[in-house]
This record gives sequence, C-alpha cells and structure tokens, in this order.
Amino acid sequence: MAFDSTVGGPNANSYASVADADAYIALRLNAAEWTAADTATKQAALVTATSMLNEMFAWRGEPATTTQALHWPATDAIDCAGNDISSTTIPAAVKNATYEQALYLLKFDATQTPTAIMQGLKSASVGSISSEFDSTMTPAKAQSRVSSILRCYGTPQENISGGSAVTNGYVIRG
Repeated sequence: MAFDSTVGGPNANSYASVADADAYIALRLNAAEWTAADTATKQAALVTATSMLNEMFAWRGEPATTTQALHWPATDAIDCAGNDISSTTIPAAVKNATYEQALYLLKFDATQTPTAIMQGLKSASVGSISSEFDSTMTPAKAQSRVSSILRCYGTPQENISGGSAVTNGYVIRG
C-alpha cells in the first residue's frame, strides 16, 4: 500500500504529510532520528503513528464521510475551547500528535513486545548482589505528550504512557 495523507481520502493511511512533519519537527529539539531518516522511513513512521493513535484513542465525533479510511476529518466534534471542528480538515492537535508519535517511533520501537527487562526483570544475581524489579513495568507505547495533546479529541483506550523507567526496584545484598 502506498503512502497517502489525503484528507478524507478513501485510501488515506496517515493524518500528516512528510512535508508538514518535516516543518513541525524542524522546530523540535532532539530530532536527529527524524532528520537522518529517508522519505520512505518517515512515511512508515507516520503511517504507524496514525495507526497506533487510532488504536489508542476512541475519537470524538463521527467520520465526515462513509468512504474515508481514517476517523478524521470528523463531524460533531469540538475542540478544547468548545468550538466546532471543521468537517473538512484534520485538527492541528491530531497532526501534532501524529508528528510526535512518529518521531518517538524512530527513537524507540514501541510496536514490539517488551523484552524481559522492559517488562520488569523479576530477579538477577551477580555474585552476592541481586536485583528484583516490578513485574508490571512496561515501556511507553506513545510519546508522553500525545495524551495531553489529544485530551479534547478522544479518550485513551489504554495506558499509553506506561513506565519508561524502573520503579519499585530492590537491591538485595546476600
């Protein structure tokens, strides 16, 4: 399937174009992964980000047409200020979240099943030192800003910003 960021398009698979993402991310710090990526990699990141956002959020409003592939543009949706959102455009917040998630995906592979250490290593020993970690720890599925950016446009369906650091770790000296 080819990359398609056509607003309301029947084959659209991204809420944002590479050119728009380039312009947004050019103003961000720590964007080396995006800058170094080729166009095909950027397209893949945007498509994956769009797909992940669609899975992670129950969007407000209804798709504007019955033929569009993605949720946005939508009807009967309002922004954070209570204003109607145009049914012919994708809200800037949705695009911004897509850019943020795409950049995050180039930095961290949030699409993979977490490794044992990311899930929270239960126990490890080296000589007389051993470690035990919280077994409920999981890596974040989304860039931490995404939920905040989209707070007025949809409801998170799962914990998307789950632990990116070790918590409840214990060092036991024997």
